[in-house]
Amino acid sequence: MIYLACDGDDLFCWLVEEFLREAGASFEKVGLEKLASGGDILEDNTTIYAGGLTEVFLSFLKAYSNTVSGRLVVFVKPVENYPYHLSSQVKRYLLNIHKKKLPVLFVETTPVEHQVNSSLYPEFEHVLIPIFNVEHIFVRDTLPRDGAIVTRFDKCRVLEDLILELGKIGFTSLLINVNAPDKPCFNPFIIDVFTENPVSLLEKSIMGIIGVNDTLSNIVFQMMITDSRPVIACGQSAKNTRYDQTGLVVKVDQCNALDLANAVVNVFNSLESMRKKGTARFVDAYFEKDVERIKSFLA
Repeated sequence: MIYLACDGDDLFCWLVEEFLREAGASFEKVGLEKLASGGDILEDNTTIYAGGLTEVFLSFLKAYSNTVSGRLVVFVKPVENYPYHLSSQVKRYLLNIHKKKLPVLFVETTPVEHQVNSSLYPEFEHVLIPIFNVEHIFVRDTLPRDGAIVTRFDKCRVLEDLILELGKIGFTSLLINVNAPDKPCFNPFIIDVFTENPVSLLEKSIMGIIGVNDTLSNIVFQMMITDSRPVIACGQSAKNTRYDQTGLVVKVDQCNALDLANAVVNVFNSLESMRKKGTARFVDAYFEKDVERIKSFLA
């Protein structure tokens, strides 16, 4: 029997459920309290946990470490802060599970989690499944020529300077900045948006600019690419190589206004070719292989 337990987030849990159904898995959804209490429900069964690697996961893992048989799949919910402050305690329980030779499969949903967890818990298998798929949310619009630029920066100064640089050549565009933690931007061409689900911003966007290397940036990056939208990545975020083969990623070494302005103009002038690339959704070359691995693990 396959049991699924979710920690809180309704959207994340729904996406995991949809993925499992599409993968042909038959499962029963149960409460975390029932799983954390241990007992026969964990023995000889496959348990799927969907959520963050938080205190809740630690409590569940403590109960699971007392089992002697079964398999565990962990769908890792993206979080904002690294490193995980509970990683040492999580690792202690995982090592007990590893000693019992109980199979554990981690399923990370953005490249950040995949990189971090593979390093923290190398004893176990890790696969990357981008379940934040825009196909689940809305029908894709064609790439517009007039639209907003979705950005992910933690400071307004770069975006304000970018608007000034673009203004020198008569280029104006609305910038929608996702979850900037500093003071709000006061430039009328910048809108601060706070959301855990930035997919609704994509439909009328012409491109994205990523200047922060964190989980939310990876979600925005991934959503833009899977919806065939061009993305400019600068600084540390430019080191993400997973989507280089799409032809939709433009990389800039430094996150300064002049270099970003040049990249924006180049992308804008290439929108016609981008539109041709965007007639079909980007298919991740690794996706099918990782899906098959999960299917075989659950079988």
